[in-house]
Amino acid sequence: SCIFEDNVGNYWIGSHGNSLYFLKKQKNLFKSYSMLSNKPNSLPGNIISSFTEMPDGNIIVSTDGGGFCVFNRKTEVFETYSIKNGLLSNAVTKVLLGKDNNVWIACWNGGIAKFDYKTKKIVNFTHKPNDNNSIPFNNIKDIYPKGQNLWVVTHGEGLAEMDTKTNRFISHYSGVKTPFDYNISWSNSIMKDSKNRLWISTNSMLLLYNGKLNYEIK
Repeated sequence: SCIFEDNVGNYWIGSHGNSLYFLKKQKNLFKSYSMLSNKPNSLPGNIISSFTEMPDGNIIVSTDGGGFCVFNRKTEVFETYSIKNGLLSNAVTKVLLGKDNNVWIACWNGGIAKFDYKTKKIVNFTHKPNDNNSIPFNNIKDIYPKGQNLWVVTHGEGLAEMDTKTNRFISHYSGVKTPFDYNISWSNSIMKDSKNRLWISTNSMLLLYNGKLNYEIK
């Protein structure tokens, strides 16, 4: 379901129900890690959704159903964070390294969480019906960096942008027409190409945002 290359060229491969796989490029070593009910420090779930790497080399792994975990490369121990630790949902769709060693956590039916890697504190951001500056929907499919801000892809209320300094969200609720007015609620993923354009996949089409006042529909 996902693949990630770390800073030394190793590959981390996440499957949809068949564990996590690690390929060490230099030594041609292939290992697997699974959830083991009799081992509390094992992988918390076998449905892997994403990876990100911390500056110390540890790997953050997100799972659909088991929250997320920090994999210690030296001890090979998984330290799990879930609803028990303050998350609002164990269905984590994306993890993303931000500034100051913060990790952004996208959740299905749980909004976005910020994980402080140093203090291990989790702060949640969810939709508030009477607050147009809150996240527009709690089902998050993807997040992507935009400078100090975040693009937030929701599966129900389209695209939003989070100002990570003020914790305010800009969306179609904010009265901003572009790039939030493409009238497609069910968005799935987002990425930026080498020309600084945003590609957004939805349930009905692929959108290309070129930074102007309109979308090119492909």
